[in-house]
Amino acid sequence: MVYFARSPLGFIIASLCSMAIIAFTYFVIVKPQIDNANDTVNEQFDKFAPQTQQGQESLSQAQKLSACIDRASGNVTKIERCTERYR
Repeated sequence: MVYFARSPLGFIIASLCSMAIIAFTYFVIVKPQIDNANDTVNEQFDKFAPQTQQGQESLSQAQKLSACIDRASGNVTKIERCTERYR
């Protein structure tokens, strides 16, 4: 949408009106759609994040148990303590 004006003041006013229409369109139509899409993507990422963290935590526990059993060097009492501790 272009307005033709003969005076510089008319040109400035027409430019400001065009920018106001574009800004209104962006903030009323485009930005809410973008925010909605970003929220949906973030929700999907949050669904999978706890599973990943939980898997890493159980792997860490398994590594600790393995190291504890290695340190026990065949002592059954120590191995039982390790399994109770890292269950």
